Amino acid sequence: MPDGRCFGDLVAVKVVAELSTVRNRMIGFMVGCVRCIRPKEKHGEQREGTYDVSVTAQLEQQKQRELRVEARFGVMIAQLESKNHHLALQIHKLNGFKLMKRLLRMSWGAALIFMAIPLSGQSIDEILGHMMARNEWQERALLEFRAQRKFYAQNIRFKTDATMYVQTVFHRPDRVQSTVTRHEGSKIIQSRVFDKILEAEAETSSKKDKQQVDIVPANYNFTLVATEDCDHRTCYHLKITPKQRNKYSLDGEIWVDAEDYSIVRIHGSPAKKPSMWTLKTEIDRRYKKVDGVWLPDRLDSSSNILIAGHSVLSIEYMYDSVQTSQ
Repeated sequence: MPDGRCFGDLVAVKVVAELSTVRNRMIGFMVGCVRCIRPKEKHGEQREGTYDVSVTAQLEQQKQRELRVEARFGVMIAQLESKNHHLALQIHKLNGFKLMKRLLRMSWGAALIFMAIPLSGQSIDEILGHMMARNEWQERALLEFRAQRKFYAQNIRFKTDATMYVQTVFHRPDRVQSTVTRHEGSKIIQSRVFDKILEAEAETSSKKDKQQVDIVPANYNFTLVATEDCDHRTCYHLKITPKQRNKYSLDGEIWVDAEDYSIVRIHGSPAKKPSMWTLKTEIDRRYKKVDGVWLPDRLDSSSNILIAGHSVLSIEYMYDSVQTSQ
């Protein structure tokens, strides 16, 4: 049985072939009928050069009638072919449309099934269990890193911006030291934005404080959304909701690497507004794998602030060295 892709083409070819046969038979039949009514020649009048003038005129008239009949039936057959060719094209389009709808239903169904079923049958509890084990492993494996960080902030309404360069050194288990090496641009942005970020990092650097803000089952509820591609690596996409809303918790989503079970991206908004002046804030933080461990790669944030308008912030990480126990 032909499939849907060529069914319309086969119908069109069959219709045209049948019409050609019908046309030839009809024309032959009508010409034959016309010739049957041609005047019979009398006996002895078929010799060359012996035709009577009236007979010759009748034969010429008869020939003209035959040509007119053939022409008239030719036009009728052409009109019939045109109508049936249009019908064949409509059949072809209809079958193509039906095939497309069927393929779309199949593709959407497959996509929904793929998103609904966790990769390799992993449940949300298994994913979180692997993620917690990976966090514990990285805490033991990461000994030290040195990084140069570039802070950049801009306020579009007031056309002001600032850049700050910071050298950051981490030593296991929780000692972090950040030193500002250079600053350019607005002093206000430096004091009200950059300095506040460094203060918040100092507040949450100890292991005890870090446990209270980490994205772990003790602090958040998780829902598995889908499996997705993250820079050519398969990831679990999870929705997160904080169990307690404080200035460091987020409402949003995370992506967990399906091989290492480390968080590779965090996106969301503060669960508690930073201030009454802040209308909306979005945060997007990405990680990269360096010497077997996942470390921050960059942070991007945008805020809409009453009076001040739209502001953006970015932090880029450039690692000079990373030491692990591997």
